[in-house]
Amino acid sequence: MQTIDPGQRVQQIMGDVLRAIDSSAGETKSFNTDLDKFTTDISSTGEEGLNSIVSKLLQKTQEFKIKGDALQQKLEQTKAEVDNLKTNLQEASTQMMIDSLSGVANRKAFDENIQKLTATAQAEKRQLCLLMIDIDHFKRFNDTFGHLIGDQVIKIVAAAMKDMVKGKDF
Repeated sequence: MQTIDPGQRVQQIMGDVLRAIDSSAGETKSFNTDLDKFTTDISSTGEEGLNSIVSKLLQKTQEFKIKGDALQQKLEQTKAEVDNLKTNLQEASTQMMIDSLSGVANRKAFDENIQKLTATAQAEKRQLCLLMIDIDHFKRFNDTFGHLIGDQVIKIVAAAMKDMVKGKDF
């Protein structure tokens, strides 16, 4: 199954919506033209032709209602799909900020958050503390015990650090 890029999917959805709106606008214009014709016919027709005009008016109104209902349904489906895409994009954005091995924030998240935290600290005239942690001799550990064991150590250290982060800490 081919995966469509979310940006392309949004463009497809917007194209569908615009086509539906264009179609509806054309149908509305046609309906308005019919109403104008019926108005003219009513003013120039006697009682005997009135029933025929009313019948045609009811038919055109019903057709317009059906098309309006179809447009409403299409717009509701499109809104649901856009909401779903929005959720998926938010989840993807969140995942982009998490290191897949350790489960903690990655460099991209750090870069974004340090700017926000620095700006907030300056605006509120508060101090900002930055703690940097290194796993001593980790390369030697990896070389000695292998990367699979090294990955487990990273996960354990990351989980311990994550458990210690509280409140507004990042």
